[in-house]
Amino acid sequence: VNLDYRRIVLWTALLVMTLLVFAGTLKARRNLEYLVPFEAITAALGITLWSQFFRLSLRRSIKDILHLPWLKFSTVIVPFLIAMMLVFAGLVRHITLMAQGLHSGFSIKSYEPIAKWLAKHTPAGAVVLLSDWDLFPMYFYLNDHNYYVEGLDPTLTYLKDPELASAIVKVWRGQAGEDTYGLIKNTLQAAYVVVPPGFALERVLAKDIRFKIVYEYKDEKIYQTL
Repeated sequence: VNLDYRRIVLWTALLVMTLLVFAGTLKARRNLEYLVPFEAITAALGITLWSQFFRLSLRRSIKDILHLPWLKFSTVIVPFLIAMMLVFAGLVRHITLMAQGLHSGFSIKSYEPIAKWLAKHTPAGAVVLLSDWDLFPMYFYLNDHNYYVEGLDPTLTYLKDPELASAIVKVWRGQAGEDTYGLIKNTLQAAYVVVPPGFALERVLAKDIRFKIVYEYKDEKIYQTL
C-alpha cells in the first residue's frame, strides 16, 4: 500500500474550500447549501486517506513511518486529525439536524389562523410586516390578499437599497427605538405587523400606543399601526 499524494493535495484543496464555505455561512448567518456537500466529500476523502495511512502503518515500523516524505515534520499529522474531526463533526451535526427536520416537519396549518384573519379583516393590498423573511412562502400561499415585507433573501434588499435593508433588520431586532413607528408606518408602509411570542420587536410594539393588538393566536399577535 502506497500513499497517493495526489489525493492528499486534493483533500487539502477540498478542506480549504470547506473552510471558506463555512466562513461564508458564519458571515451570512444562515445555511449555505454548498456546505454539506463539501463536508461530505472532504470527510469521505479524509477517511480514505486515513485508512490508507493506517494500513501502511501496519506494514512498517514507527521509525519508517516518521521518515515518510510527507511526515518529516511531526506537526503535519496533528492538524490533519484535527481538521478531519472538525469536518466529520460538522457533517454529523448537519445530517442530524436534517433528519430531525424531516422527521418532525411542520404543518402549514399553524399559519392558517393568522393568514386567514388578515385576508378577512384587512384591505386588499395592505402591507404586512412579518417577523422573518422565510415566513413569506407560507403566508403568501395561504393569503395572497396582502403584500408582505419581505419575501426575498434580505441580501437582495441590501444590494438594492442598503439603508432600507439595515432599517428592516433594526426593526426586526427591536433596535430602532423611537424610530420604530416611523420606519414601519412610513418607510415600510406596513399597516399590520405579525410577531411571535418572545420576539424583540413585540416588546417594542407593546410599549407604543400607536400600535394596537387586533388579533392573537397562541401568543402570536397581529398589531395594527394607527
